[in-house]
Amino acid sequence: PFSVVGTQSENDQTGDESGKIADLNDRFRQNQSTEDDEIKGEWIMGDDITALPGPTKAAIKKKIGEHTDFLDWPLRDRGVFTHTTKGKALHVAWMIKVYDDPSLKSESQTPGDPSRSYRVMLVTLSDEEEAKS
Repeated sequence: PFSVVGTQSENDQTGDESGKIADLNDRFRQNQSTEDDEIKGEWIMGDDITALPGPTKAAIKKKIGEHTDFLDWPLRDRGVFTHTTKGKALHVAWMIKVYDDPSLKSESQTPGDPSRSYRVMLVTLSDEEEAKS
C-alpha cells in the first residue's frame, strides 16, 4: 500500500495552475468514470479493496467522490477516511497521480493540461490511524 502522509504532491504548482489542477482532480474523483471526455484516466484498486464485497466497494467510491477534507492537500489529490461496514472499521487511503500518458512511465510536467496528462486514482486500505470518518 502507498501512504498519503508526507509533503505536497510532486505535481505541486503555484497560483492559477494549482487551482486548475485541483479542479481537474475534483472532476476526475467525482465522475469516477470516463464520462468526462476531457479528463483521461483510470482507477486502480488495491487487492485489499478488490477483495471487498461489491456494496462496500461502491460505498467507498461514493465517499471518495464526496470527500471534502483537503486542509493539508490543496491540489485535492489525496485523502484518508474510515468506512465502517458490519462493525468493522476500514481505513481507506486514496491518491491521484498524474502521468504523461497511459503507459504510466513518467509523471506529468503539465498536470493542469488535461490534453497532455493522464490521471490515475489509487485506492487501498491503510493501517494508518489518522483516517477520518
